[in-house]
Amino acid sequence: MRRPRGVGIWLLAALLVAGSACKPEDAHTWALGLGQSGVVLEVEIAATPEARATGLSGREAPPEGGMLFIFPQPQEASFWMRDVPFDLDIAFMDETGRIFQIERMKAQVLTAHTSSSPARYALEVAAGAFAEAGVKVGDPVNLPREIKELQAR
Repeated sequence: MRRPRGVGIWLLAALLVAGSACKPEDAHTWALGLGQSGVVLEVEIAATPEARATGLSGREAPPEGGMLFIFPQPQEASFWMRDVPFDLDIAFMDETGRIFQIERMKAQVLTAHTSSSPARYALEVAAGAFAEAGVKVGDPVNLPREIKELQAR
């Protein structure tokens, strides 16, 4: 049976409108600008206790962009690499999105990587991605207003 003309276009338009109404914590990815480099990453959001606890565990490869962890308020944040079979870099950020610490995390190593100051955000990316983009401590991460306003749980 042949589908009436235009139904596919209307369905696509409806999906786009529905997707644009998603909250950041519901979206699969969200765009972040990195430092002065102008590099934009599509990142997954981890804003709930469950999402933050799971992180990238159990994945076979890092996501294309990375994962942004959002905490309810600035706090000491600790990460480990249990069930993560690839190396990652992590950037800890303050409330404004300024990076104050970057560390390399080795695959499957259970040593905790803890923020040196209270962090509101942490960004995990594939190992070497920050260096490749020229991102360093002191750089701002350009967080969309919706992410800054997001109330993590």
